[in-house]
Amino acid sequence: MRTGLKATCILVVLAATSARPGPLHASPAATSSPRYGQWAALSFGAYLAPSGGFVADDGGVDVVFHFHGARLADHEWRESGLDAVVVDADLGGTSSAFYAAFDRPERFGELLEEVLAALRVRSRRADVHARRLAVVSFSAGYAAVSRILAVPAYEARIDAVVLLDSLHAPYVDPIPPGASEHGIPFRHLIDERPLAPFIRFGREAMQGKKLLVLTHSSILPPDYGSTTETGFTLALAIDARIAEAEGRTKEGLRRSDTSDARDFHMRGYWGAEPSEHVAHLHMVGDVVREFLVPRWSTCGKL
Repeated sequence: MRTGLKATCILVVLAATSARPGPLHASPAATSSPRYGQWAALSFGAYLAPSGGFVADDGGVDVVFHFHGARLADHEWRESGLDAVVVDADLGGTSSAFYAAFDRPERFGELLEEVLAALRVRSRRADVHARRLAVVSFSAGYAAVSRILAVPAYEARIDAVVLLDSLHAPYVDPIPPGASEHGIPFRHLIDERPLAPFIRFGREAMQGKKLLVLTHSSILPPDYGSTTETGFTLALAIDARIAEAEGRTKEGLRRSDTSDARDFHMRGYWGAEPSEHVAHLHMVGDVVREFLVPRWSTCGKL
C-alpha cells in the first residue's frame, strides 16, 4: 500500500518514450509503469485503476479526468508511469455536448463522487477520497474543462490541466458570410472572455501553484479560433514568452513553437490533417510522463 504524503517521497525517474507521437523534450530515462487492470464501467464512461497499491494509508487517491478519447489512448495511459485512477468522461463528441453536460455547476462533483464510490467498493475502504486532481482534454473536450474551471471550488482543487490540441475560442468580430470558403480576409482577434478560466489557471501555473500544459496543431477552423491562435492568446495574456522550435517527433510531427514559464508549458506542431490532429491525443502518455508524473511523485503542492 502506498504511504501517505507525509512519508518520504521518491522522485520517479521519467519513463522512456511510448510508441506514439512525442516526446515533447529529449527522451527521458526509462522506468517501469504501474500495472493497470481493466476499464470499469461508470454511468458516464469508465475508469482505469492501477492493479494495486494506489490508495494511500489515509485513503487518498489521485484522479485524472480525461474528456474525449481516454480509452482510445489506452496504451499511452498504461505506459505513462502515472500511479493514478484515469477516468474516461464520455460525454459526447462535440464541444456543445461537453459544454451542456456541465450546465449544473455541481455536475463535476457528482462525477467525482461516483468514481470515489466505485473505488470504495473496489478497495473495501470507506475512507477513500480524492487527494490530487487533474483534468485532461483532447479536441472538443476543452468545453468541459472550461466550465469546470469556471467554478471556484473546482478550480481550487484541480492541480493540473492538460489540453491536447484542445483550446478554442470565438473571434471578437463576426465573420463575414462566406469569408472562409471564398478567402475573404477577416480579423482573427480572439475573444479572451471565454478563455478567462484558462488564463487564471495559467497565471497560477506561472507561480508554480498549478500545472498547465497545452499542445496545438496548425489546423485552421472555418469560423472560430484555432488552437494556435488561442494558445498564443493565452500565453501572451499571462506574459509567457513564445519561441520558435525546430525538429520533429519520432513519428514525424514537425515542431513549430514552444513556451515554458515555471509550470506553464506550450508545445506547437505543424500539421493540419485529421491524422495529425489525432496524433495529439496519443501524446498524452509523453505529456503526463514528462510533466505530471514528476510533479505528483514529490511532496509538492497537494
